[in-house]
Amino acid sequence: MGNATEPLMGNAKEPLMHAINLIKTDGQAALVEWAEGGIPHRRIVPAAAIFDNACPPEVLDEGIPYGLAWSDLVELSASATALEENLHKAGIWTGADLLANVKAAYGALQATYGVDLAHLIKLANDQRGGK
Repeated sequence: MGNATEPLMGNAKEPLMHAINLIKTDGQAALVEWAEGGIPHRRIVPAAAIFDNACPPEVLDEGIPYGLAWSDLVELSASATALEENLHKAGIWTGADLLANVKAAYGALQATYGVDLAHLIKLANDQRGGK
């Protein structure tokens, strides 16, 4: 059997199966995770469709997506030039400067991308009903 990042090949009697990690089950539903091209995916699928930590790809495709689609919620408009400007404003001009002040480099990244944890928390709260 493969791991959760590679498909399992079927034979003439079995359909192609994809290796998955079973996260949890709840009644007839199962939350599964797998990776394609190094990108993790999670879906809720029928528990009956899982065999030996594998699931048919079409079941994965038809499953209910799990989690927030962060890329749909956050808009980034950064450039390498903007990052350079923010690094310089933070006093980071050399590799040694960066290694000596990683916290300032992180701040420069935040300034460049304009996204911080407070914004992500607000998005998460908005998605769950403002709680």
